Amino acid sequence: MTSFTKVLATTARRGKLTVGDLHWFFDRNYHTVRQWLVNGGYPAGRSYINTLAKIVDLELLISKEYLPVPKHLKKRERAEYMRLLGRNDLAAARLLGTRPTRKRVVHRVRISAGTGSPKPLHMPRPARPGRADKLVRTAGR
Repeated sequence: MTSFTKVLATTARRGKLTVGDLHWFFDRNYHTVRQWLVNGGYPAGRSYINTLAKIVDLELLISKEYLPVPKHLKKRERAEYMRLLGRNDLAAARLLGTRPTRKRVVHRVRISAGTGSPKPLHMPRPARPGRADKLVRTAGR
């Protein structure tokens, strides 16, 4: 196991990151990142220096508590979160990580005067007449 692989594996373990998370963070092929972690491979040339700089950034993100990835994020949101961290867009990543769920738990209601019963704030649209209504209207002529 190379020193590069040891540093990367230690960082991934501390940040509770999967190979997929690292693949989005480094913006590299999944199988390439897996090769780095499992088989002891490492990037060559200039990309080696860039990857080491990204590992330092990853360790900094762990210390600033951007990682581990928030548990409430779905798979696509998790990938986007790691992409944003990889691009150093921390503000957008923080927003994505703290966004409440998209399901509407409480609908807005308005109490009508005097009755005390709640009515929806927005009334549903009336149903459009279908083909059967048109046939009945034309047959009645």
